[in-house]
Amino acid sequence: MSGPRVAIASEGWNVPRYRYVGTHIYTEAMLAAARSAGVEAYPLPRRMFHGRRFGGLVGPLAYQLVARYDTPDVVHQATPFASPGVDIVTIHDIIPFRSQRLADRFFRIESILSMRLAKRVMVTTVWMGDEIRKILPGVREKLRVIPYPFETPPLHRQTPAPYDALWVSRLAPHKDPDLYLRLAAAFPGQRFALRGSAAPGWESFAEALWARAPPNVTFLPLLPEEERDRLYRSVPIIVATSRYEGFHAPIMEGYIRGMKVVLPFIQPYIEIYSGRGPSPNVFWYEPENVLSLADAFRHASETETRSPSEAIVERVSHATVGRQLKALYEEAAA
Repeated sequence: MSGPRVAIASEGWNVPRYRYVGTHIYTEAMLAAARSAGVEAYPLPRRMFHGRRFGGLVGPLAYQLVARYDTPDVVHQATPFASPGVDIVTIHDIIPFRSQRLADRFFRIESILSMRLAKRVMVTTVWMGDEIRKILPGVREKLRVIPYPFETPPLHRQTPAPYDALWVSRLAPHKDPDLYLRLAAAFPGQRFALRGSAAPGWESFAEALWARAPPNVTFLPLLPEEERDRLYRSVPIIVATSRYEGFHAPIMEGYIRGMKVVLPFIQPYIEIYSGRGPSPNVFWYEPENVLSLADAFRHASETETRSPSEAIVERVSHATVGRQLKALYEEAAA
């Protein structure tokens, strides 16, 4: 190995319940991609707010200013909560800059503070970088775009398919699972699966969602990696209904395993899946429009599955992203 030692920091390394959160899954992928490029990278538990929970959301935010990392190595805070001593922070999502929920407003403050503290700010799409420049022009020179890394396992499909369509996301209003339920109601003879993970306030939201689901919808629990892989390789179509996104990793997880993806025509999906022209296994619909979604789903159902775009898969592979990370770490260490 050559180059600087790199600490990949995340709260998921020291708090087990965070290991199922999307940002920590990303953290593990970053560690693997960096190591694939020969970077001497290691997990670093995030400096966290401990003790009595005084101040509600304010206490942990204040603690962010004083919880310094003391290491000579390059520190990549792979979750968007940087403290002093962080060289690189990843900002994953547009949610804190769009949502008006109180918790997301504090998330916005944390994200902005993180971008100010870090030497470099990493985002996963050009579009996300452009949005951040509008919000915080002062970080323009810090921004670097490096895609979310994914393992690219051998491509093989499995049969039989337990469902005709799959939806995987957080159970949050902006993900719009209701639109997926309306799609299922329009195709009563087909089987739809929905796997939602927890988000703040998700219990009451989920109960209301279950109450209005049509009978052809199956709600799946959180699944181990092997079971997720089996679903992606057997279910033919994965559907996204989000109103705004940062990346939406489950869609790419399905795409690289040969699923057809049905997407709203919004960013960052356009950047990730359009490229310079039509991509195999990608079907578009007008956002928040169930009739357009139904047409796209019908088209996907009637279209033969093809191999995914080699360019898209290569762009997010550990090998490609690892090389980009290594260059960024060397830049941060200079």
